[in-house]
Amino acid sequence: GGGGAPPAVGWEALCARAAANFPIQSACLSAVGHFSNAPPLLYQIYGAAVSEVELDALTGECMVLSSQLRVDTGRSLNPAIDIGQAEGAFVQGLGYIFSEQVTYDNDNGGTLNQIGTWSYKPPLAACVPARLDVTLHENPHFKRGVMSSKASGEAP
Repeated sequence: GGGGAPPAVGWEALCARAAANFPIQSACLSAVGHFSNAPPLLYQIYGAAVSEVELDALTGECMVLSSQLRVDTGRSLNPAIDIGQAEGAFVQGLGYIFSEQVTYDNDNGGTLNQIGTWSYKPPLAACVPARLDVTLHENPHFKRGVMSSKASGEAP
């Protein structure tokens, strides 16, 4: 014995071992991580976006023609999920910017007037840019997440 980290096993080898013993012995193929915001907070999610927009100076109508996103995922465990999360977050952000009316009650200490989902206006399919490209920035030096990954949904 001596402790230390368990030996690294590739995903294919792990699945093969689990399949070889099934159904006699089951194997857990999930990975669990825990996030704590205790200092130092080193689990930040970073991203950048550039968009080409068309603005009608007469009517004020704005249309996002194309957007390119780059997202730091650490080492992505499932690129399809991470790309989908980035696309969804971006489009939800467009809905927030273009259709939300956020107001505050100045007579009540500046509290937010919209306290539920009834005032939320989800973006329409027409709000999605015709071209939406997402590039995952692999960061193999990130060691704090499960298998060096970062959260892609509801990041802190």
